[in-house]
Amino acid sequence: NDDEKLLLRERLNEVELELRKVLDEHASTTAMYEEQLQSLIIERDAIVEQQIFQSNE
Repeated sequence: NDDEKLLLRERLNEVELELRKVLDEHASTTAMYEEQLQSLIIERDAIVEQQIFQSNE
């Protein structure tokens, strides 16, 4: 019974570590996509501004 508990505890620790790793990777990926999205928004705004400026000339 103690052996089973020990094995279950070890497996639980492994699963918790795997979950933390996945969550860290997800956070990193999300941050990367948010950065890319922000860059695209800035680029889009610059293009729109340029088109407005050109149409006013």
